[in-house]
Amino acid sequence: MNKKPVAQSMHQHNALGNQAVYGLLSHHYAAIVVNCFTLDTNY
Repeated sequence: MNKKPVAQSMHQHNALGNQAVYGLLSHHYAAIVVNCFTLDTNY
């Protein structure tokens, strides 16, 4: 009976962590795309 809330809180924590990682990755991906685009336009 005590395991269920702990598992639920761990799942919430993992979801928040994944959301933060996804935010960072998407931010870096956007920066990389912009850098590649500016390099292409410079040439």
